[in-house]
Amino acid sequence: MKMKVISGLVVFGLLLAGMQSALAQKPVPSAQAKLQQKKPNILVILLDDVGYADIGAYGSEIPTPTIEGLAKNGVKFTDFHPTASCSPTRSMLLTGVDNHQTGFGNMAETLLPEQQGKPGYEGHLNNRVITVASLLKDSGYHTYMAGKWHLGKGENDPHNRGFEETFTVLNGFSGHFEPTPAFAGNQTAFTHNGEAAEKPADVYSSEFYTNQMIRFIDAHKADGKPFFGYMAYTAAHDPLQAPADWIAKFKGKYAAGYEALRAERVQRMKKMGIISKDADTARREEEVKPWDKLTPDEQAFQSREMEVYAAMIANADYQMGRLLDHLRESGLYDNTIIVFASDNGPNNETIDFYGADWINKTYDNSVANLGNHNSFVMYGPGWAQAGAGPFRMDKGYTYEGGIRTPLVISGPGLKHTGKTSQSFVHVLDVAPTILELAGVSYPKNYAGNDVLPLQGSSVVPYLTGKQEFVHAPDQAMAWEIWGRGAVRQGPWKLVWVEKPFGSSQWELYNLVDDLAEEHDLAQQQPEKYQELLAAWDKYVKDNGLILALGHGKAE
Repeated sequence: MKMKVISGLVVFGLLLAGMQSALAQKPVPSAQAKLQQKKPNILVILLDDVGYADIGAYGSEIPTPTIEGLAKNGVKFTDFHPTASCSPTRSMLLTGVDNHQTGFGNMAETLLPEQQGKPGYEGHLNNRVITVASLLKDSGYHTYMAGKWHLGKGENDPHNRGFEETFTVLNGFSGHFEPTPAFAGNQTAFTHNGEAAEKPADVYSSEFYTNQMIRFIDAHKADGKPFFGYMAYTAAHDPLQAPADWIAKFKGKYAAGYEALRAERVQRMKKMGIISKDADTARREEEVKPWDKLTPDEQAFQSREMEVYAAMIANADYQMGRLLDHLRESGLYDNTIIVFASDNGPNNETIDFYGADWINKTYDNSVANLGNHNSFVMYGPGWAQAGAGPFRMDKGYTYEGGIRTPLVISGPGLKHTGKTSQSFVHVLDVAPTILELAGVSYPKNYAGNDVLPLQGSSVVPYLTGKQEFVHAPDQAMAWEIWGRGAVRQGPWKLVWVEKPFGSSQWELYNLVDDLAEEHDLAQQQPEKYQELLAAWDKYVKDNGLILALGHGKAE
């Protein structure tokens, strides 16, 4: 269901506090500033590679009071789905169009020969899509971005894709103090308003990007125009680094290991009502070595990795709090809609992914130095399973651990304040939601190019109590990355992942009864299996997927 464009008189003040649903006629010039002030500010906050169970509001022991405060004053969704990797998710979030049409049918870094140069596989945002930033900017909004872009450079720098003020890292990752290459020749590119820039090495990434967003807001707040802010933190993407005083807060807290942590988090999630009390926990993957089989030195090393990771998340939450406090002090908070999410599941990779020999020769990865600017370590499969909670697998996989993350929407006009919602939401829904909140219509063409229609559904009717769901139970939604695919329809899920992580066959699960995706019902439910398989075939055709033989192509 695409967002409906409402025409007629200007309508503001949707639901008590002023959530706007639409615009049609332009106000007389003398009233312009007042009407713009009534439009809501919209702030999207995105964390990087943070798992479902890594946030306090979703069962984590890591203190995240800012996010928990948003949940208490907003709606916490337990069934939100980005895709399984960063650029594809970010492209959909900002455009409302499937990643296979935005230019990110695959990650730019992993394009296959048969995908290169094909429509939807450009490796950058193409001209068939338009960002919400461009549309909001054209409609009188200030548009700001700080943090990770990873959607292109040059003419596809965020400053050229609708953001008025930017300070961004164009790459998929960077060191959190100074550029920290993962391999020889790996370079980091920062830009400020489209021009090459440098991030100061003495300021931690989450603090620095928060400072930039505050600076952008302050620079323009006097004119009374609303703003759209995209706060895209690089935490908690590798390399795992954090300020020493923040790491110290977690010293010794993870000595019991990742299996114990996972069990504690799942139990907490059950008590919080996030998952059912009888929900099973997904299997331990073979690549996860039992904690009690690690040597004391290995345990000490991995415990320290988790301490750093926890510090990254806690610090990011603190910086979010700084930003929200600044909005309160500036008199902007009460008219700001805030969307918080993570871009994909937790990352299970180790430094072997980039090349352990080079990293270990280049950095000081002694236990005592982990987390400092001259160290380079990653989350790893054991902690990633704990980060995914009860779910199966993690980043890069279309099992739930890879494509289910936190989502909180908070701000004026919400009917379900403080509610934990089980309504299914897709990352494609964020863009139409933003447009409806801002009262901005979606065009058929832009800057001389025909643009693809929105594929998501606005969440506003659900948030305001006009609708009991975001997606009808019979609506099918799908994902694909690296040949791994999935289709969701109500409680049913069809998923394909290659061996040894999956079966290299389509598997069918009922997520109401089997969150862990352990009991394949393909044989028992042949009609549902065929129905979802047909939905997959339609998804492939409609979105122009290029599934390569020998690269996870479903047969």
